Amino acid sequence: MTEYLVTFKPLGDYSFGSDRHFSFVGRNNYSKDEYAPYFIRTNSVPEQSTVFGMIRYLILVSNGIQLKQDFRYDDVTRDKMEKLIGKKSFSLNGGVQHFGKLEKISPIFLRKMRKNSEEIVIPNPFNNKQGKEGIEQFAPMILEEIKVSTSFGEIALPKSKEYNPKEGYGNGYYNINTGCLEAIEDIFMTKVSTGVRRVTQNDLQELKKNIQALCKSFVNAAMKQKQEVSNLDKNSNLSLTEFINDFMDLLEKYNKEKKNHFQEELEKLSKNFDVKVKDGIILKDGIVPMGQKGTLFKVSVQESEDNLESKITEHFQKHTPQGQTWQYCLSDVCLVDDVQNFAILEEKLVRQLHTDLSKNRLKGLDLQGSSLLYKAGSVFYGDDAISVKTGLEPAGYNTIYKITGSKE
Repeated sequence: MTEYLVTFKPLGDYSFGSDRHFSFVGRNNYSKDEYAPYFIRTNSVPEQSTVFGMIRYLILVSNGIQLKQDFRYDDVTRDKMEKLIGKKSFSLNGGVQHFGKLEKISPIFLRKMRKNSEEIVIPNPFNNKQGKEGIEQFAPMILEEIKVSTSFGEIALPKSKEYNPKEGYGNGYYNINTGCLEAIEDIFMTKVSTGVRRVTQNDLQELKKNIQALCKSFVNAAMKQKQEVSNLDKNSNLSLTEFINDFMDLLEKYNKEKKNHFQEELEKLSKNFDVKVKDGIILKDGIVPMGQKGTLFKVSVQESEDNLESKITEHFQKHTPQGQTWQYCLSDVCLVDDVQNFAILEEKLVRQLHTDLSKNRLKGLDLQGSSLLYKAGSVFYGDDAISVKTGLEPAGYNTIYKITGSKE
């Protein structure tokens, strides 16, 4: 099995949807008590299912499949696609699901790139008291040893002053390298726009022109002598991915002793996840559309061992007192049974489209309905195994790490 670290960076403004949607007079039958917003804030990161679909798309493209919008493929091509990525879309309904050569992906995490190092940023555990009442480093809420009767049964509750309702529970992001909190507004820039317009073919052509102009601004004297500028124009019929990759090769060829700033100009933001695929499959860099606007993302792929779990658990264990055990959700989770012990959870509803490659595009897409998940950063206390819906792990859901305190 081969493991890859996949980094994707937006090449423009993006918009990832949520369960909320606008209302229009005469078209939506909202009751007076229902929430019908006229202003919607999009999600900062895509759903795991969205990223999983993007990876399946990338696998097909990387292995020579020519995709068609009408879904009309001959039997040979359809059989090859099924062996690569499976026959049907990932479903939040759970159950046994097969995705060909694709084993699974990890939950999304962020990387902050420093001059000589990188830092991993993850959702802040909801039980983190850091930043409240002068607490400067990670400190989980501590529970009483004696259980009390509640409407959920007998459970242990946080000790006095461990939780202040006015301050709320932990939120935002947490840097496991520095031990510092990361405010959402310091990571993501926001932009107010009217409506959501998808990327069109004209947009793609304009983007390609802008990138070609950016490429030409990096052409040096040595490249001009070899008539590389004219070659850029000759290659204008290449795909956007091929054009950028060819130019990156030119920069490496003619700028061996100089720092390459082109990559810095092209790519600004970095999100990551790990991918596990069966041996014999090809996974290449590329440019893929994602989100409600179909924003293009530059995807970079490199072989890398997945040691995210050990890094996270070791960090939190050394800050958790001995005798305390809690479980951290790195991803969104889908529960099947009621929680038996103290937990801090935040709900979310996810809607999902289902694609069946055995049908054409118009008949192959349908809305599966909403699924109730609990957000990444949620925490459970105790040793008891958390009962989750099976079959969601391939897309990076239900990733829960047990933290056993080692701090004396």
